[in-house]
Amino acid sequence: MAKPTVYREDLAEEILTQLALGKSLASICKDRRMPTYRSVIPWLVRDFRGFAERYWAARRAQCIHLSEQIITIADEAIGADMAGANVAKLRCDARKWTLARMDSGRWGEQIAHQHQVSGRAEINIYLPQKGGERRLIEGVATKVVETAEAD
Repeated sequence: MAKPTVYREDLAEEILTQLALGKSLASICKDRRMPTYRSVIPWLVRDFRGFAERYWAARRAQCIHLSEQIITIADEAIGADMAGANVAKLRCDARKWTLARMDSGRWGEQIAHQHQVSGRAEINIYLPQKGGERRLIEGVATKVVETAEAD
């Protein structure tokens, strides 16, 4: 029996369900009952019958599923020997890496930048003038003043 190549709603729904449950599109498409990866990608790119929107919703659900798997894997590794603990760590790290790339805003590492300056800081501000000239304003900052950007 040949693999299906044309869009069918029942196949699309099965693909989306399996995605939401954590399977990769590549692994889903390896199933002989499913269309090839090469057949599915155009459905996504062309948003065939609303497939793209449903695909990305399934991917968001997949992120939740993967995050829950991380907790389960870590909990099941309690009391494991060193080899078992290393395998569990590898499985968790692979899921965290995947999550960070699928939705870095929600699942990626949050990096906060903080810069503190103490003492005095010299500042040079140049204001543009007519004719392309710039006027230098000199001063010394002794405290930090927060300003809001003009709309």
